[in-house]
Order: sequence, then C-alpha cells, then structure tokens
Amino acid sequence: MPARPLIDLTKWPYLRPAQESDLPAMLEIYRPYVEQTAVSFEYALPTLAEFTQRFHAHTARFPWLVWAEKGEICGYAYAGAPWERTAYGYCAECSVYIKPEQQRRQIGASLYEALEQILTLQGYRLAYALITTENSGSLRFHEALGYAHRTLFPNCGYKFGRWHGVVWMEKQLNPFGAPKAFPASWRSYPVLRHYQPSDCPALEKLFYDTVHTVCAKDYTPEALDAWAPVGARNWNESFLEHRTLVAELDGEIVGFGDADGSYLDRLYVSCRHQRRKIATLLCDALETAMPMETHASLTARPFFEKRGYRVLRRQQVERNGQLLTNFVMKKEEKQ
Repeated sequence: MPARPLIDLTKWPYLRPAQESDLPAMLEIYRPYVEQTAVSFEYALPTLAEFTQRFHAHTARFPWLVWAEKGEICGYAYAGAPWERTAYGYCAECSVYIKPEQQRRQIGASLYEALEQILTLQGYRLAYALITTENSGSLRFHEALGYAHRTLFPNCGYKFGRWHGVVWMEKQLNPFGAPKAFPASWRSYPVLRHYQPSDCPALEKLFYDTVHTVCAKDYTPEALDAWAPVGARNWNESFLEHRTLVAELDGEIVGFGDADGSYLDRLYVSCRHQRRKIATLLCDALETAMPMETHASLTARPFFEKRGYRVLRRQQVERNGQLLTNFVMKKEEKQ
C-alpha cells in the first residue's frame, strides 16, 4: 500500500468514487443544467465520448465522486485544475450537480465535504468555485460551506438572449507554508467506503481468485474448490444486512470485509495486493463491537493473532463434501 493517508468515505453510506459506467447517468443529470439554464455556459450537451474524455482527464489527478442510492445516481461532484500554469498547481476548482428532485437532502453538502477532505489530504491549498450570477442557490450553498467571494466578472457570458456574470468564490483548505511537492494524484491514496450492490460481482470474483491463489499453500485443490467453487454466490443480501466495507486503490476494488455485530464474517484482499496493509485498514474500521470473534483459515490465522485475537478452538467445517480446517478466534478489546 502506498504510504498515503486513508481516504475514509465510510461516513456517507451512498457515496463512492465515480466509475466510467456512471457516465451516462451523470450526463443526464447535467443535461437540464445545459439545456434549460445558464448555470452552465455550455450551449450543447457534451456527447458521451466528450464527457468520457473529460472524466479521464480530471480523474488522472482529481477526485470525482457520486452519490448512488438504491441503484440511482442522485448527484456527483468533481474537482479540476482552474488554470494550466505550473505555479497554480496547488489550486483546485470544484463543481457539483444534483438531480432536481434530489435537492435539499444535503447530498451536495456531503459530496463537497468528501471532495474537500480528499483535496486537503492531497495537499491543495485553495478550492475555487465559479458560479454564474443566475445561480443564486449555488452562491448561498457555497457561502454556507465557508467559501468567500473574491471577485465578480459581470456580463462575461451570453446565453438564452441574456448576458450573465460569474462570481469567483474561494476556500482555503491547507496552510500555505512552503510545499515540499505538488499534490499527488488522488488515485494513489487508499479509499475505504461502504458496499453497494453493484460491487457484488467484483467482490465474488475477488473472493474466488484470492482463495485459489493465496490459500493454495495451506489447502488442497479439492478443499479450495469446495471452499470457493466456480459460480455466483448470491452474497448481496448478506452484504447489505452486514456492515460491509470495500477498499479501493487506483479505481480498483482490492479488498472487502463485513461484520455482523461482533462477528467478523468475511475478510479478503486481492491476491495482487497482499501485504500492503489493506486487511489492516478494513479490520480497523470493522472492529467496532468488542469482543470480536471470527473463524480464521489456516492462512489468515497469523494475521489475526498479530491483531490480538486468540484461538478458542480448532475446528473442521464441511463444505461441499470436503472438511476444511479453521480456527474460532476472539479479540477481547481493541488494541
């Protein structure tokens, strides 16, 4: 795991990094702002190809987040570079768009809070918002979040037969000081977030791949096939019932874990991201009810022992005709 602070998004159950598959829904959210208002100075809605190009250009360095609730993208927020010259490299420009019917639910404020948290971790000093004078609601929104008016460019944009001005607003994120380096790409930071149903196929594949590679040194091929057979596991329901967290790095799901009260149920890390403290990040967030108990495999036992779990008993459980050895382990207090 890169030596970067954790981006912890677990405060918000429906907030996650945007994915390319979200782009059609985000484009539809953007549509009325372009076609019906002067909130955006664009005259025509970008094509999906153009929007995709923007997405990848922004997310190479800056965060782009969505609020996805019950399978619906309700809004999104992203940051970008306000200027191109090198010396401006500590500045970011923020934007947020919410479905009209989902407004006044604090979704925009939550997206901005998370966005600013990430930008602050990256080391950006200033966040800017450029708001058209027609958008009085956005002016009040940014004022409430601590943005200060810096300047007004009157009558700088012409749309729908009228001239519109632009207000520049600014918020300081970090002390200025003498920076040692430019902000690193947000993709180099580990992200911890809540599970969403769209994650299920990726998590089931990660489970299968991890069991059949990482655990191969401790179990026979027959035992591995019994533990993790080919095919879907239909885990979505239990993931939703439990507190399930997902770890991402560079836009890829690299681990997950879930707890049912004081029972730590599943904990798996991608076979390509072992020994990078991902399991530690997940456990730190899941161990909220003490004492904690888990059933650890032969492979996982040393990890849990280092976290203060002790073996209560060794047992064999039957899976698809095979007996698999694991350990009932318990941790009395968080260390």
